[in-house]
Amino acid sequence: MMKQKLFGLLITLASVFGASTVMAHTALAIAQPKDGAMIVEAPESLNLTFTESVRLMRVTMKMGEKELDIGFTPVAAASDQFAIALPVLENASYTVNWVVMGADSHLVDGNLSFTVGMHGDHENHASHEGVSHESHESHSTTDHNH
Repeated sequence: MMKQKLFGLLITLASVFGASTVMAHTALAIAQPKDGAMIVEAPESLNLTFTESVRLMRVTMKMGEKELDIGFTPVAAASDQFAIALPVLENASYTVNWVVMGADSHLVDGNLSFTVGMHGDHENHASHEGVSHESHESHSTTDHNH
């Protein structure tokens, strides 16, 4: 009887940790503009598509070292696609930082950068879409910089 309970506990723990491991791999699948893009016209929105439904907790944007107010408000509803309206952007280089919370409450952050108008007339078709980093702080909304 004790062996059956222990075995049941081990199976339960394995399924919980196994599911947590699978769910912890939330990543940015597609970004428009793409990471590393050099575009002629400033985008009107930033479009982020993730590999699973997430809650978008934070999006910040910098032009060089200057923080821009993009009027972002955290999104309570989970989705795998988000469109964030952008202010009118000057010809410059921009960095976007984002934080999402996956279904397992893990925070995942990442960033991407793009340039408007300065370095040519063609969008860079880089194969990578963005960089993401998993935070292992379960049930936390604390910022984690990697």
